[in-house]
Amino acid sequence: PVITQIHPTSTPEGIPGTSCIPSQKPEKAELVNVIDGDTIVVTFPGNSQRFNVRFIGIDTPETYPEAEYFGSEAYKANKAMLGSGPVYLFKDVSNTDKYGRLLRYIVVGDYFINYELANRGYANVFSYPPDVACHKVLLDAQRSARENGRGLWSPTPAP
Repeated sequence: PVITQIHPTSTPEGIPGTSCIPSQKPEKAELVNVIDGDTIVVTFPGNSQRFNVRFIGIDTPETYPEAEYFGSEAYKANKAMLGSGPVYLFKDVSNTDKYGRLLRYIVVGDYFINYELANRGYANVFSYPPDVACHKVLLDAQRSARENGRGLWSPTPAP
């Protein structure tokens, strides 16, 4: 696809966690739909084709076909942070995964979404070489969530 590259209105510099993102111009896209906690659907300016985008470096609990523990919460957190405005996509090494989804780091407004989902305890961090530029930053965010009992690591009330 022809992808228009435009700098985000707020550049990644200064947004928590973004220091690891490979230096490049982002792809500006319009959010069409939030599939779950780590996958969205976007379109690019001047192109009505829809693309599934898988967030690099994290995995959230599933919401389909069967909801896993914290899947709904991860979906809602993702949707709330994404809002309705443009999203800025940053590539690491790979363009797509084996399912044809674009692999990207996502920045919206003042949020590095991949990082925030890990930091708030909605995602587990996974390494999928060669796309590992932010692996350490995401691991640190996950560690903070776990140590502070956020999200998936929050204390579960006794039955």
